[in-house]
Amino acid sequence: MFAKIAFLNRNIISGNAFNSLKLVTKTNNIRQFSNINNKLLLQKSFIASNKISSNTYGEKIPDNIINLTQELYDKKADSFLIELNDSLEEISEIDQDFIKNIDSNQGVLQFEIENVGTYVINKQPPNKQIWLSSPISGPFRFDYDSLINDWVSLRDHGETKLLNLLNKEISDASNNKYKLELL
Repeated sequence: MFAKIAFLNRNIISGNAFNSLKLVTKTNNIRQFSNINNKLLLQKSFIASNKISSNTYGEKIPDNIINLTQELYDKKADSFLIELNDSLEEISEIDQDFIKNIDSNQGVLQFEIENVGTYVINKQPPNKQIWLSSPISGPFRFDYDSLINDWVSLRDHGETKLLNLLNKEISDASNNKYKLELL
């Protein structure tokens, strides 16, 4: 800093103040740009080399879940939601009071179970997940496990499967009268 002030003072005396100020400003801008650019490169490098590879609890996510392609995710998630919607509508046709207000739109499926509450199941394409909001079990996130061809929660190491959880809750709410059947 002292060297810059001395440099400016010498050039003010010699009449070159404007040119000197431009030179110092230009040099500082280049340094600032260089520093910003280096930070961005470091951030990009960090993000690229550190895909999210662990779950909320810091445990490694299996490669078959991390490497799921967007195309396969869309195919499996859309297929699951369509089949689930069809199965819910079949139950609703049998017992209109038990399952009400089935609504499916743009990757979001919502339905209401009598004396239980409203369920919301939706795609989360950025995470390649299906999210469930249940009035009984609360929120869950499910990843597609291509090795077992099922939607699993990593919260409990894949023990909870989406269809099994929904079937348990629907079965309990209907006194074992109904069960979802997907192809």
